[in-house]
Order: sequence, then structure tokens, then C-alpha cells
Amino acid sequence: MGLLARITAAFLLASSLSASPTPAGPTAPTGKLPLQLNGQRGFGGPYHLSVGLRGELFVLDRGSALLYRISPADGAVMWRIDGSESGQPFIDPASLSRPDGFFINLTDRGSRKIWRIYYRGEVRGSLDLSFAADPVMLELTGGSQMVLYDRASSKLYLLDDSGRPLWSFPVGAGRNTAEPRDMSVSADGGTLYLLWADPPGITTVNLFGRNSSEIPLELPEARPALLAATTDSSGRQLLCLADPGGAAFTLEPLSGTLAGLPLELGQVWDIRARPGQPGKILILSGPEPSVLEIELEMGE
Repeated sequence: MGLLARITAAFLLASSLSASPTPAGPTAPTGKLPLQLNGQRGFGGPYHLSVGLRGELFVLDRGSALLYRISPADGAVMWRIDGSESGQPFIDPASLSRPDGFFINLTDRGSRKIWRIYYRGEVRGSLDLSFAADPVMLELTGGSQMVLYDRASSKLYLLDDSGRPLWSFPVGAGRNTAEPRDMSVSADGGTLYLLWADPPGITTVNLFGRNSSEIPLELPEARPALLAATTDSSGRQLLCLADPGGAAFTLEPLSGTLAGLPLELGQVWDIRARPGQPGKILILSGPEPSVLEIELEMGE
């Protein structure tokens, strides 16, 4: 048995924006319409994607310090914010958490805060990260807790819903780079996966037991920089990896089995698992912004 991937949905992030964005009409998958943001073709980048349990889509344009909510029906922009309504615009937004059904959390390296943003595009307060000198990655875990990676200390922090650290855990020992390329939390919220570039590998962290293990990656012709954790139809953990150039792979963390996927993705900006739907991965790609959904499935 091996893993196959098939495309299950595709739509474009197609819209023209002004100070108050007007959603564009539905766009046929065959007709790519460039996304116009701040008078430029496409996003400013780098870019992060986040998807909610009901298919809600959010895109963070780090270069322009803007957060967008995107309609999953036609790719139109529903709203965009820069944080200025809170009195402190985003300075250096670094990452998005998975939405929790009401809010999405944005980590800002410049202000060392987690901004809590309501689904309607309203900033509803912030959590102070004064203990972290360079907070670069954030994700939700089980319950209302969050896991944060601080580049300056190479530590993971488990936070409660008020942003208070419950414990910290050093990772990345022996690595030549202090920042993982990406991280993802398992569907059950109990395991964190960190993807490293030098040397290539994945650190698996048990968030309940505070212990870790390493999975080496041997991919001489690819350098995966993107990671999404999902499960197969039987509930086994499964990781999807992607190279920005478009190569994609699956990894079974328990066996270490690595396999390439027969997909031609083009430029890849981010990948995320669709919550609650085993094997489904959303891919934010370019050069003209689009979101593609693939489904990983077992085959002969």
C-alpha cells in the first residue's frame, strides 16, 4: 500500500482591493485573475495560510503587515486589517495560529505580542510575550492552550489562554540554524512537529510528556520548508511536506517512511491541514495567488 494524492478542489484568491475592499464575483478555476494588493500584483510576502474547522480561510501578508480573511466560496477578500484600530499597528507579524471558531491569533515579533482577532476583523486585545525575545511561531494545542517557539532562546513554551507560560522546553540542539522552517500540531493537539533545514529533519515533541525524538530527512534534491500534520482515514499520524519549488512528500512519523507525491504544484507559499477532515491539505500557491486542496489517500 502506498499514498496517493488527488486534487479535490481549487479556487483563486481573486479580487481588486481599495481602502475598503469590494468582494469580486465567482471566478472560474480555469481563469486566473491576479490578486491586486496595495497596487502590486499578488501579495507582498512572505505569506501564511490558516484554515478553520468550517473552512474559514485567513492569509497573512508579512511584507505588507496585513491580515486577510478570504471567502472559501470564491476567493474574494472579506476584510483586511493592519491592527491600527487597536492603536498599535502590526509591526512584524510572524505567524498565524489555527482559528478556534471565534478568534485567530497573530504573533508579532516587533511588539512581542499575540494579537487576538475576531472573525469579523476586529482586534479584541493582545497577550504580552515579554518573556520571549523573538517569538516567531505559534499554534493552538489541545484545549485552550498554545505552543510558542522563541527563536532567541531556541525554546518552546506552552502557554495558557492568558499567554502565561506553563513550561518551556529547549529544542534544536546541534542544529546549525536557530529557527525551524515550519511547525505543525497533530490533530489531537498532543504532538508538535518542527521541520529543520540544517541538517534536514523533524523534531517530534510530546507536549504532555515534554520529551522529543528526531526523524532525519534524506532528500538530496529537495529542501522541504513547509509542514502540515494530518491523519489518514484510519487515524494514523501523517505529515505532508512541501518544497517552495513545488515538490511534495508524505512522511509517516512512526515508521519514518517518506514518499514523493505525483503533483506539480508550482510555487508554494504555505500548506495547512484542514481541521477535522483526515488527509485533506490546503496549499497556498503562486505566482498568481490560489488555494488548492489535495486529499491524501491510500492506494495499491
